[in-house]
Amino acid sequence: SDLRADVLQVPHHGSATSSSYALLRAVSPSWAFVSAGYGNRFGHPVPLVTQRYQEMQIPLQVTGFGGMLIYGRAGEKSPISLRDARPFPWRLPTPVVE
Repeated sequence: SDLRADVLQVPHHGSATSSSYALLRAVSPSWAFVSAGYGNRFGHPVPLVTQRYQEMQIPLQVTGFGGMLIYGRAGEKSPISLRDARPFPWRLPTPVVE
């Protein structure tokens, strides 16, 4: 079956049993991301998994380091880190005058 995808959410937060070479070859993503909290007690993603992505030359980002990611916006380079695009998203870009 065809499993190809542009973006891969790394299985099980990047645990040691996730992301086999067979999976990475079958999906062949342009980008991958790990949904894992910063400094989580499980150490996800584990170094063995991040090494697999490096060996397969698949750019890997971790939400715990860069925050929310945005993929595939027309005319923009993917992925966009919301933290880079709007370091203070709770602040409005222009003042509100009442």
